[in-house]
Amino acid sequence: MKQRYERAWMYLCDLKSTQETIVELSNDFPDLSKAQLYRDVAATKRLFGDITKSSRAADTFLLSEMASYAFKLAKDARDVEGMNRAVANLIKIKGLDKDEVDVFSDEDVPEHSYYMVVNLDGKAQKVELSCLNDLPHVSKGLLQRLSAEITDIDAVEIMER
Repeated sequence: MKQRYERAWMYLCDLKSTQETIVELSNDFPDLSKAQLYRDVAATKRLFGDITKSSRAADTFLLSEMASYAFKLAKDARDVEGMNRAVANLIKIKGLDKDEVDVFSDEDVPEHSYYMVVNLDGKAQKVELSCLNDLPHVSKGLLQRLSAEITDIDAVEIMER
């Protein structure tokens, strides 16, 4: 199965249509039915992505493969200039000629709401901390204690209380 998927992917990457890929696969795997080969091609597209509906990542992959192949041909021909051009193309395709920019914005961090459960009038109620000032039932003392600076208390001190 792995061989069939890889072979199907290879044909699709050679820009063969699904029908051409099926013909090639039927030559490679004559014991399989056309229906099975169509299922294999469909599974290959689900696994690797449909090359005809290319995304930027797929385009980058294909162009990288082409540049690598060009490098190999130039190397075999002992063409140093051709090798340098292929490497330069790979650098541009992969974006290695650009500085990495780690862009971080407020949109990347979802807003958080913080709640506490308080006992108001004998009932436990969930209160959003940002809305404490708006609650008529909350005493000024509770608000002062909540907004006071929190300090660390030793475990011994807690145990003695």
